[in-house]
Amino acid sequence: MEKEKMFHYKVNCRVKFDKKELDYHISTAREYLNGLFGKSTKCCSVEVFNHNEFPHSDCSGAYHHSCNKICIYYSEDHDSFFSLLLHEMTHNKLHDILGNPPRWLDEGLAQYAVFKNGKVIPGKIKMNSLETILNSAIKDELMPLDYLINGDSFNCNRSLAYAESWSFIHFLINTYRFNKYFKRFKDTKREFFNEDEIKNLEPRWIAYLDLITTSQEACL
Repeated sequence: MEKEKMFHYKVNCRVKFDKKELDYHISTAREYLNGLFGKSTKCCSVEVFNHNEFPHSDCSGAYHHSCNKICIYYSEDHDSFFSLLLHEMTHNKLHDILGNPPRWLDEGLAQYAVFKNGKVIPGKIKMNSLETILNSAIKDELMPLDYLINGDSFNCNRSLAYAESWSFIHFLINTYRFNKYFKRFKDTKREFFNEDEIKNLEPRWIAYLDLITTSQEACL
């Protein structure tokens, strides 16, 4: 029986690192992503840098779709490092299966899960993102959902666009039919939501934000 082909990664590590630990986390992340989006067979390069060698000055990790390559710099905080790797692997996976995913979808899904003690934890509440959203809501500066999805949201307010994308994906996966919409978009390559769907979803998303904010405050 022919061995099943799977999405695989070629790793070039420029720092001293436990290869077994790195391979384990890549394998665990791959299984999580395959479970969400299905399997694929392309190879992706992963390059791990020392901080002072990292080629990007404005971030700690990047996925380059044109050459199918992930670049990240090493952190001694392993949960943070492997969460960043999972983030970039999610970008890689989405570009592989969708070609050019919408920015809100790409960034929202990449933020949805983290690594904690060697395990993938989906749906962890990002307190910094929630705080960004709350501060914007207090100032009446939240971006409307239609603008987040169809507008120039990431150039208008990058940090808020990231936060709203994370929260909207969190809402869709935990309370709505994300898989249905994702499959429709994957199959048709048309708009992810139509105008009526956005109008219907926006108040439900805002109510969900209120709910998770209240639940987090109750835990403090």
